[in-house]
Amino acid sequence: MVEMQPGDGVLYRGIDLRHGRTQPNPNQWSAHLFLFWVERDGPFAQHAFDAQRLRSELKRVSNLDA
Repeated sequence: MVEMQPGDGVLYRGIDLRHGRTQPNPNQWSAHLFLFWVERDGPFAQHAFDAQRLRSELKRVSNLDA
């Protein structure tokens, strides 16, 4: 467990570590930044440039409602 204070930040590999809050956020607000990446020679390297495929799929799905 990593105990944090206001203003702290932490980087971790969420795919490898269980993560989440153990108690409700006591602050009136919070900001979150999520960064997603794949390792160049890692097991998911083939997904490195999925953004174009995702945009294409989102466009296809949005046309289903038309």
